[in-house]
Amino acid sequence: MKTCVLSLFLAAALCAQTQTAPTGELKADTVIAKMPDGTAITAADLNRIMRTWPPEITQKFQQDPREALRAIYTVEYLAAQADKKKLGEEAPWKDQIVTAREQILATAMATYENNTFNVSEQDIKTYYERNKSRFEQAKIKVIMLSFLEPMPTGITHDEVQKAGEIVMRNAHVKHPRSLADANSLAANIVKQLRAGADFAGLVAKYSDDDSKSSGGDYGVITLSSSYPDAMKKAVFALQPGEVTDPIRAPNALYIVRLDERSAPPVAQLNEQIVAAIRSEHLKVFAEELGKRFTPSLLHPEFFLPTGQPQPKKP
Repeated sequence: MKTCVLSLFLAAALCAQTQTAPTGELKADTVIAKMPDGTAITAADLNRIMRTWPPEITQKFQQDPREALRAIYTVEYLAAQADKKKLGEEAPWKDQIVTAREQILATAMATYENNTFNVSEQDIKTYYERNKSRFEQAKIKVIMLSFLEPMPTGITHDEVQKAGEIVMRNAHVKHPRSLADANSLAANIVKQLRAGADFAGLVAKYSDDDSKSSGGDYGVITLSSSYPDAMKKAVFALQPGEVTDPIRAPNALYIVRLDERSAPPVAQLNEQIVAAIRSEHLKVFAEELGKRFTPSLLHPEFFLPTGQPQPKKP
């Protein structure tokens, strides 16, 4: 339970600090929608909504903006009617409002703790040196060999579903060789490369990737790139000029050569490092609060749904 509470605490604080209003060139008083009664909704109104409503609500604007506005303005109307009737002063609503206010202020305090935590230039430099490998980027070239993914032979629902997915992928394979043939060819290419063969020449001869026209150039990848973990692990274990063993992916084997490995200067990473340091601080801050406010239960049976002690294990 403590871990769950701390996770919610951190998520709420980080979400509050990163949520922003939509950008655009519209003036604040530009009318962007109208209600059936003629009430105008301006760009300023939408900015207010995006700043104050939870992300899971505001994200609905990307799917159905009319439905999102309908839901939000319905809630605001009902809340205004409840205010007129002073329902917020009655039980159980009064206590729930107090609790909601406390949760909002707790998030505000966590956000304040994060945003005002002082990070010095020395802190940035120390973090950079300690985590330099995390910021490294690798310039790579690739030979990709496509193959037909073997079909599963089982008849379970999951196996049939997987077979359907493989059929769809296989239909788009550029070079319909078998996996065995792809493995044999890849091993031969790696052997040639490690013996000094020209990488560009083998790219031109064998690669099935779109990067073939640029000599297999894949640009730069980092440890945070969306490439498969197996590829990133293999690449960052190389020295410049070395090639990986074949790396398997769906319908393809990849042979990767590391051309260059470097880390951006610390000045380019200031904002990223400050955010990382503050995030680490917020995690420690939340853990300390968790320790401070974790009680000892003197009557744990009181918290059971039945109010009865748990049966003893045999």
